Amino acid sequence: MARQRSKEIQAHWNRVASLGCIITGRPEPTLHHCCSGSMKDVGVHRGKGQKVSDWLIIPLDWDLHTGSLGIDSGMGVLTWEKRFGKQVHFIDMVSIALDVNVWVRAGIQRDILDFSTEMGEKTWL
Repeated sequence: MARQRSKEIQAHWNRVASLGCIITGRPEPTLHHCCSGSMKDVGVHRGKGQKVSDWLIIPLDWDLHTGSLGIDSGMGVLTWEKRFGKQVHFIDMVSIALDVNVWVRAGIQRDILDFSTEMGEKTWL
């Protein structure tokens, strides 16, 4: 059973990566496990030594993931979300693009929200 789940997760990661960076659209993104910031608002917490669900990932350019503008670098999650957008919205975008509610796959009962007006106000790179 664990082996089948691993194949399922790997297939999900491959599909997410095939989308390109969720912000810039550039190919060959890295995959970010979403946590903290807006994820806390929907009940997704990661304590020390705990792992976030492998379903809750978004594709990001290296620079936006761990580089100088990275969510996992010195910028910090809250500052990153103010600049680029909320992780929960990007998870919804991935769900829409892949036609699968990844929240439900991660064991979280949450509908995918229509956030198009909020996203339209954002200034991207």
